[in-house]
Amino acid sequence: MTPNTLHLTKAHYFEEKRRIVLEFSNNKEKRTKSFPLFPSFFLEKKMPLRELSSILSNYNPQKFKVREKSNAFQVTASTFKDLKCLANLCLEAFGQRPSLIEPERQFLLERDWSYFDSFCFFQGEPVKSNKDAFPDTRIESIAETLPETIKQLLTQNRKTAHSFIQSMALSRILKLPVESIPGNSFLQLETLLENIFFKNNSALPKNNRETISSETSKSPKCFGMIEMDFSQLWPLLLTRPFYNLGFDSIDCGCCKPSSVFERNILPSSTVVGSFLSEAFYFESIMPGYAEEFHSKSFLKENRARLKKEFYLNYIPVGPFHRKQKAELFLCDALNLCKKRKLELMDEAKLHWFCLKRESFLSAELRKMNHYVVSLSKRLAEEEKNALQKYRLLANNILSENLDFLFKKLLHQTAKQLYCSIPLHLTNPKSSFFSKELANSIEAIKASTLQRFSELLEKRNGRMIHAEKAVAFIKTTEPMSLAKEFSEREKIPLLISPIKKPRH
Repeated sequence: MTPNTLHLTKAHYFEEKRRIVLEFSNNKEKRTKSFPLFPSFFLEKKMPLRELSSILSNYNPQKFKVREKSNAFQVTASTFKDLKCLANLCLEAFGQRPSLIEPERQFLLERDWSYFDSFCFFQGEPVKSNKDAFPDTRIESIAETLPETIKQLLTQNRKTAHSFIQSMALSRILKLPVESIPGNSFLQLETLLENIFFKNNSALPKNNRETISSETSKSPKCFGMIEMDFSQLWPLLLTRPFYNLGFDSIDCGCCKPSSVFERNILPSSTVVGSFLSEAFYFESIMPGYAEEFHSKSFLKENRARLKKEFYLNYIPVGPFHRKQKAELFLCDALNLCKKRKLELMDEAKLHWFCLKRESFLSAELRKMNHYVVSLSKRLAEEEKNALQKYRLLANNILSENLDFLFKKLLHQTAKQLYCSIPLHLTNPKSSFFSKELANSIEAIKASTLQRFSELLEKRNGRMIHAEKAVAFIKTTEPMSLAKEFSEREKIPLLISPIKKPRH
């Protein structure tokens, strides 16, 4: 650490002064810097700006302003107390309370600053240095400096030391003080999405809880079964140039396709098809849809018997009679057409993604991926250099290196959050749940796994089961299979075995 490097360790909002005060420090020096702050929230554009301003004017009009942004209306208040009153007014008027982010986090998001970031002061102003070194500073709850504290913990309880460093990593990523980090992954992801929406001037989506949820049954045990990890692939597929999914890019007004065969069509589109066989059942590639069909349709005993007799992964859909018409997800319909079991009709409810403008979700996911990949490369380079210099002692030396440990846990934490976003967006309990987006994500995952299964079968393998981000398969060549699939799909090699074969 250079002598004039300080770390952001504290932020406090003074409501009466309408200012935020930040504390920057190292183990020898402490500085504070004050900035003006007028907090905001965002609302969907459900009405004209003038009408919204009129409704909010029931509160003191001199204490807030409303501006129109590309994705939403921004309501900015004189103080956070005023902002909370305006949020309550919105709840009464519209039945939905806007997302309220604490003032300290709003300021950090606006500046793209984080706790434990490194800064240098020039002419009295803090300038972020974009370093990932372990912060050589103090925090109020601990008597010793952070490096001294962690070094002691590493000798006494390595697990506790790593847990503390991970809390620092989460603090940096989520822009929350260490003591305010949510205790479970669900709330951490909610915080991350709050940050993404606020940074992009966007309001919460309308939460429609009807969705096709993914199957979460336990995987069957099978001799020689291999687990293939798809967790890094799912967020990549949400981004441009793949599917460019987002709250502002699905069913855009500028790129509506004219048929189900155009490149920006989503497999969550629905079409009407006519069945070509009598008493026909099929195994949907979307298990959530199959479960919903099963729960709402007659002849449950028949479907349960067929699943058991033919060792199917999921409950089958059916029966359908010859020439019977039904509305199906496009991914299922095209599969059945390929097998000459279905004929497509002209009726369709198309869903698509924008080809012209990248969604803010896609842009944020690409940024997160770049950060994860960059950290991974730096860690690999440091491990390589340590191995060349220290040989057999390299691992022991790196395990005590605070800069290396901080980067390693930053990488692990950022990667885990990044890979969890697609699954979180399909959870109806999330404040950021959207039926259209959730169904699109599920259909893309199902279609991708179906193509992977087809390739697997051509190479004399078999898909046993798939759940969330893992596929359980039987094959003698898992890595060459992953490489071939990556080449066919024109994606980076992100699919890999994660465990030894089960016995």
